[in-house]
Amino acid sequence: MFYEEGTHYYCTDNKPNYELAWRHFKEAYNIGDPNAENEFKEARFKLGQYHQYGYGGQPININLAISNYEKAAIDKHIESMNALGSLYFNEIKDYDQAAEWFR
Repeated sequence: MFYEEGTHYYCTDNKPNYELAWRHFKEAYNIGDPNAENEFKEARFKLGQYHQYGYGGQPININLAISNYEKAAIDKHIESMNALGSLYFNEIKDYDQAAEWFR
C-alpha cells in the first residue's frame, strides 16, 4: 500500500510506484494465508484493480479483473462485491448481474 500511495521512502517525490506495488500485492496473494481474515482477500482485490485499470504496467484485462474480484467476493470481501457491481453496471451493461453483486 505504501508503494501504491507513494508514501514509501523508495518513492521519489511521493509519487506512487505501481510496478512495485503490483509485485508486492502479487507476492502477498501467492504466499498469503487463504484463511486469513482480510489480507489475502485484499491482495486478490488489488490484483483485480490492477487488471481492470492497467495499473503497474499490467494490460487491461476485464476477465482477469472479474476472476480476482469474484474470488475475493466469494470470501465476503465487500469492496470486491462493489467493484463487480460497478464493473457489470458500467462496463459490461449486465444490470441483473450488477444488481446481484450490489445486493
